[in-house]
Amino acid sequence: MPRKARLVEPKVRRRKTAAADPLVEAPTPVAAFTAEEMKYVEKHPDQRFVARSLTPPGVETCFGRKRTITILCGKCDAPRVIATSDAHHCRYCVACKSEAKKAARKAKNSDVTPAG
Repeated sequence: MPRKARLVEPKVRRRKTAAADPLVEAPTPVAAFTAEEMKYVEKHPDQRFVARSLTPPGVETCFGRKRTITILCGKCDAPRVIATSDAHHCRYCVACKSEAKKAARKAKNSDVTPAG
């Protein structure tokens, strides 16, 4: 007697969801930071760094030979990779930064009265 054919469902590859992305997990306990990252956390207490995101020089080619670290945006919690030398003045993601600059420029121009 021949074997019965098994019904086999085709294998489907599933994409990883955004929730599985380790960069999105915002609140990180201090113990998760490495010793070198703790230097930046202590030096910039108002900045929100992502744990284990400090990279050696030259890994991110767009930053040249600088070390990079990932921060979380102060408004929308989006991750942003910055050079460690920029950690003292970068607070927001690119989208929120351009919105803030546009609003500041608009406020500055509305204060200026035309001469005459």
